[in-house]
Amino acid sequence: MNGASSRAVIRIARRNIARSRWRSLLVIVLVALPVAAMVGATTILQAVTPTAAQRVTCQMGAADLLVLPTQPGATIDALQVLLPSTSRVEPFTIADGRLILPGTGASVTLRSMDLNGLARGMITLTDGRAPRDPGEVAVTLAVARLAGVGLGGSINLQGLGSPTVVGLVEDRFDLKARVVLRDVSAAVAAAAQGQATLLVGLPSGMDPSSLDRLTGATTSQGPLFLLTTRGQATDTDATPSAGIIVLGGLALLEAALVASAAFAVGIRRRQRDLGLLAAAGAEPRHLAGTVLAEGLLLGGSGAVIGTLVGLAGAVAASPWLDQLTDRRNPAVVIAPGLILVAGGFGLMATLVAALVPAWTAAHVPVLAALSGRRPAQAPARRTLRLGLVLIGLAIAMTATGATLRLHDTDGSSGTLSIVLLFAGAILGTLGFGACSPWLLERLESPAARLPLASRIALRD
Repeated sequence: MNGASSRAVIRIARRNIARSRWRSLLVIVLVALPVAAMVGATTILQAVTPTAAQRVTCQMGAADLLVLPTQPGATIDALQVLLPSTSRVEPFTIADGRLILPGTGASVTLRSMDLNGLARGMITLTDGRAPRDPGEVAVTLAVARLAGVGLGGSINLQGLGSPTVVGLVEDRFDLKARVVLRDVSAAVAAAAQGQATLLVGLPSGMDPSSLDRLTGATTSQGPLFLLTTRGQATDTDATPSAGIIVLGGLALLEAALVASAAFAVGIRRRQRDLGLLAAAGAEPRHLAGTVLAEGLLLGGSGAVIGTLVGLAGAVAASPWLDQLTDRRNPAVVIAPGLILVAGGFGLMATLVAALVPAWTAAHVPVLAALSGRRPAQAPARRTLRLGLVLIGLAIAMTATGATLRLHDTDGSSGTLSIVLLFAGAILGTLGFGACSPWLLERLESPAARLPLASRIALRD
């Protein structure tokens, strides 16, 4: 089509949309709801899902190596002999403790580390200062509320006396954690007996995997140390948005089926208008273009509205994300790629919904269209065969995708399995839909034996 015909097609589509406001609103809502759900859910999930860097910082702070002693002689001195001379080694401990309260007690986690050293980021100081001697501690807000103390007060710890609270700390990954932070001397004392985990900071630019002496330090009872490098602790970033996109795509498929019926009803109601256009010289592609242009305008409007609603919902929910997840979450960030995918899905679903009605509009005989008669329908056996083939493919794809996910231990086939499950669900839905005309034809025989009202309803 040239520019003049394209403008005419779009003008006709806009008039049809304005003429059928409720049907147009239905199509927009059908597209906007899944798009809003995809955009809002993926935006929120990206904000609340910890990145690999955040997880490894919580586990080993700013250290390059996390070293766990396994033998009685695995002390800091033994470790430093195996490391470059400029390496830093700092101990930290995590142990169970008990907070003594009037008439009862509560379990707490005792930690000892240097918050300004290699353990930086494992625990965050929010108020006051870090403990400097065995008579001082810093506690999380959950412990402070449980014991009813603030800065300058004291708590009673079983076996540790009544240290003074000099600071408030926070575990960013667990805001409700009951943590009592002791000074670093407790970790140093445990490390002298080989009972503390060690954080190692290597010289700048050194590869941790090149420390053959450390990995080869063994005794007759096994290795002296078990070590984890920062690279090993950094897992692949989680991608929760893939499942949201799949579910949103399935919702859009169902919406497309309903929208397709709405387009078909619209074509049936303006069949005479299409006949007049054809009689005036419009070609089949022009008739189909009016339906596709209507789908393009409605789908684009639904995608834009859904995107705006989804983003607004994500921003509105962001102040409560920390309370919902019990950890500190970064600010909500808009991901243009996900927005384009969700909006593209919505627009594509509407165009797919308009394809069959557009093909019907382009192939209605002119005389039949002008007379208002419904064209003869193709035998339902044709769509039955197509439907059975699609159902068979859907079963095969779904079974293959499920098998891949069950046996996927390293995550190598995660994307392929999701694609197969998604495609299987789509083909299954389309396949059963293609079988529906044949199944409905089978209802005509029992309809003859029913009362009048039921017979008319069943035949309709």
